[in-house]
This record gives sequence, C-alpha cells and structure tokens, in this order.
Amino acid sequence: MVKRAIRLLHIAGVLFTMTIGMTTPAAVYAGEMTTEETRAMMTEFLKYLHSGKEEDIVKFSEFYADDVEAHYHTTGPLGKYFFGREAFLNFYLKGAEDVNFEHGLKVDRYWVVVEDNIAVVRNRTRGHRYGAPFVQEYVHVYYWEDDKIVRMEGFNNAEAQKSAQDIAKRKAANKAAMN
Repeated sequence: MVKRAIRLLHIAGVLFTMTIGMTTPAAVYAGEMTTEETRAMMTEFLKYLHSGKEEDIVKFSEFYADDVEAHYHTTGPLGKYFFGREAFLNFYLKGAEDVNFEHGLKVDRYWVVVEDNIAVVRNRTRGHRYGAPFVQEYVHVYYWEDDKIVRMEGFNNAEAQKSAQDIAKRKAANKAAMN
C-alpha cells in the first residue's frame, strides 16, 4: 500500500511538472533574435569584416552595440578585452598597425553556423607579419540582440602569432649582425 502511494505521488509529481512546464512560457530575453534574423545580420556584417578598407571598418563596427564586450582569448597583441564599441573601433582604426600585416591578409572562411541569436564563424587568415609568413586559424562567436552584436569571443592559435614574432626577431638579429 505504501509503495503504491509513493508511486502515485511520483506519477502525480511528474504530471504536475509536465503540466507546469507546458503552460509556463519559456524565458524570453530582451531583443531575442531568430536564426533567420541573425543569419541575415551576419551575412551583411561579414561583407565588411575583412575587406581591409577603413570605410568598411566603420561599417562593420556599426553592427556592434555601444556597450559591446569583446574578448580575444589568445596571447599577443590581440589577446585582450574590449569594452564598448568605441574601444573596438579605436583598435581597428588606430591600433591595428600593432598587428603589422605587411601585405594585407587573405581570409579563408571555412563555415558560419547560426542558431537563434548566436553565430559562430571559422576562418583562416594568411599574410606576412614582422617579415615572416603568418597563418592563423580562429573561431569567433557572436552574440546578437536587437540587431547588434552585444558580445564577441575570439579563439585562435596563439602559437602562430608567437612563431611569426620569433622568426621576425631572428631575422632582425641576423640583419643587425650583418651590419
């Protein structure tokens, strides 16, 4: 009898949980975007992202919210946080010379995955940095709200940055020794 009562209470609890779960609306975040909306915004955003033109830097920065938080998870000159669109824009317009790509970058876009308000982009960049060949593979994760990027996280192979810097230092040391 006790086992039967416990079983009935368990079944009642499960049914209650299912009923509440079905009638209670899911959490809604301010500015939630659909997959289709996010995909359309990412398509437009990516047109400008790696063009290398100053006017396109301004255009792609307009996709960032004023209070955007961006974090590049790596070492080297890109291993930093940005808080706010102005700081991000300032880096790209005035600080990008610290990145020191001599002949521009070739960007190979491997894929873009979009689900709800999150977009993940997988790229490879190729160029020359500090006088050495440079190849970097990375993933950026974009979080969108109200047609703006509110957070961005970048993950890359920091070894490529360090390797290019080490090669360049050796080249500079050899050049200085020859003079």
